[in-house]
Order: sequence, then structure tokens, then C-alpha cells
Amino acid sequence: MILFHYVDGRYTPVLICDVCEKRIVDGDLAAVVHRHGDPEQAELLPCMYVHKGACHDTAETQMGGADNTGWQELETHLLFLLLNTKITPEKLAAERDRSDEIGYFP
Repeated sequence: MILFHYVDGRYTPVLICDVCEKRIVDGDLAAVVHRHGDPEQAELLPCMYVHKGACHDTAETQMGGADNTGWQELETHLLFLLLNTKITPEKLAAERDRSDEIGYFP
């Protein structure tokens, strides 16, 4: 899940594992698990942000087992989110630069 964490006088979004409820601090060690849907339907399917390993296995079990689920690397998932919301690398870079100019990033 995505939550806000108040730190250094600012609210900062962080990813929390939907299984162990600890912060995901290394994207290379995270995944997004989802149920399989009916390919003939335009279903909206839930997903779980998880640490790889035991949390990933638990998420698959909670969502119906490995045969009924799929998963994506966190970086792939975030890329698709950006593309599906028409947020381009250029827009991200401009926001990063604007935020950095006003001292948003430590």
C-alpha cells in the first residue's frame, strides 16, 4: 500500500508491504502480486505490494495460490502506472527539478 510518512517536517509517500506492513526500501527486493482475471472481461484486479520471498509467497496464497496469480517487478509496475497516467519522463524530470529548487528533496 502507499501511505504518507511525516518526516523532517514533510509528508512523504512510502510503499508499505501489504503482508508484513513494513516499509519497502529497496525496489529490487519488491514485487506486485495480482490475481489472474478472465481475459474476456475488462476486470479491475486487486494487487498487493510485497517484499520478495516469504511476503510474496504469502500474498500468492492469500490471492488464491500461485496458479491463480501473477506478479510484476516493482519497477515494471511503477513504469506502467506512469505510462497509464500519461506522466512522461520529461514531466517527472521537470517536477524533480522544480521540487529540488524549492528544497523539497533532502
